[in-house]
Amino acid sequence: MPFDVQVPQSDLVRALRRIARALHGSKRDSCTLGPAEGRLSISSAGVAVSVPYAGECTESLTVPLAFIQGLGRLSESEERVHLHKDGPALKAESPSLTVSFEYTAVPRATTSVALQLGAPILQVLAVAERHTPEALRAAGLDTEVSSARSRRDEAIERALRHLLPFEVTRDEIANLIQQHVQKSKKP
Repeated sequence: MPFDVQVPQSDLVRALRRIARALHGSKRDSCTLGPAEGRLSISSAGVAVSVPYAGECTESLTVPLAFIQGLGRLSESEERVHLHKDGPALKAESPSLTVSFEYTAVPRATTSVALQLGAPILQVLAVAERHTPEALRAAGLDTEVSSARSRRDEAIERALRHLLPFEVTRDEIANLIQQHVQKSKKP
């Protein structure tokens, strides 16, 4: 399956800083990169960040955390980073840096998608995390998932308006919600 993307370096650097702060002191030794809602998601230990990308990304790959730490040497610039599979390795290349580590393909879920009628938003978002967009569409859940994501985004905006005086950012609120989704993600 294809994994060959171009990512804006400045977006990637900011995302890597967020995930590094969130994982500080964690015992995780790997992270997963893969498609999520039209963006490239980087996740580990229940923390996820995403960046825009161009190219093909139809699978998720697990790499050692050292891969992300290696990318931490990138500077914020207008360049693009090319992430692609090169044999058994996931390679990241920019004009100033090349990082390469072996990856493991994350198996796609082969179980059926099930959701209770009138399920709480947290459960809908957790189911959406466990299954591919194709599986959700096949189960007729794409509209419900889209609605849940819209409600989540509206809730983030409302919370942001109330928490603005405390300098709370949209990313902090979104990461908190994502942590709760990840906790409830277990089937």
